Amino acid sequence: MNWKRGLFRVWEATTLLWAALWIVLNWSGVAASLSDLSCLVNGGSSGPWCKYHLMGDIAVGGLEDPLFWIGLVAPPIAALLLGYTLLWIGRGFRQEGSK
Repeated sequence: MNWKRGLFRVWEATTLLWAALWIVLNWSGVAASLSDLSCLVNGGSSGPWCKYHLMGDIAVGGLEDPLFWIGLVAPPIAALLLGYTLLWIGRGFRQEGSK
């Protein structure tokens, strides 16, 4: 059994799911509509999510926000680094001569 390859494939699949979920929630305005309906109904500005003006189902300006890209890229990279660190620690407990 190849743990490294298997965990890498789990990371790849999870990264794709994370990216899809992050883009749908942030780019389509779903998160804003779930958080505060006043932004959508009467043009209120009671939260930071109201700075994205919605046109139909697409939030304009969401891709220009650096926090969008940080939230998209940082969690998968952190998960990858954590996985490699745990594998590295696990290899330290192996008996010498075993691979």
